[in-house]
Amino acid sequence: MNKQLSSGREKLKEFNALSTTLKEEREKDRKALDAFKEEFTERVAVSEPAQLWAEKQTEHETQQQKSFWWFI
Repeated sequence: MNKQLSSGREKLKEFNALSTTLKEEREKDRKALDAFKEEFTERVAVSEPAQLWAEKQTEHETQQQKSFWWFI
């Protein structure tokens, strides 16, 4: 019976160590995902105004051409 108890304790220690390792890995993955999400958000935040500006510039040029032709 003593052997079984000792074996059970060893199994519990192994399980606890594995559980701790998994928690640490999950936390690392969560941090990496949060970093990726933040970087992606920053890229979108930077690219969206630039894209909007390009569209507005094209729109302005088109309107300018129309106005010029109406003037002539």
